[in-house]
Amino acid sequence: MVQSFHLHAQLYTNFEVGFLLRPNIPIDLSKSLNFVGLDVYMQSFLVLSPDLVQFLHQITNKQVVITEFGMDTANDTAQASYLIQGLNLFKSMGIKSCWIAYWNANQGNYGIRGRLAEQMVGEWIAENTKSN
Repeated sequence: MVQSFHLHAQLYTNFEVGFLLRPNIPIDLSKSLNFVGLDVYMQSFLVLSPDLVQFLHQITNKQVVITEFGMDTANDTAQASYLIQGLNLFKSMGIKSCWIAYWNANQGNYGIRGRLAEQMVGEWIAENTKSN
């Protein structure tokens, strides 16, 4: 389909912190990828993300995108705070893209639709994309 419509498709795969145990996997896979992704789901992974992003970039020589970012909790305040903390961190690191996991899901504890996190992330995006 991509070829039929002359679409520009980029190839990627995402990794969790476990790639540290087998760094040969992202090294090998990255040879045919446009970028690599890192999943950040826990506070400890968020704290380690600067080092994880740097190492993943070093071993693959590819741009790193936060491909799945979220928090599984029914606590709206904790979820919103975690996401905003992460967005600020990723921005300060120069990360070009962050995909919030399950944005549109309105069931389960990962989804942010209709929750405080959706409002706060929307405000963060508006504030951080203002033209100067």
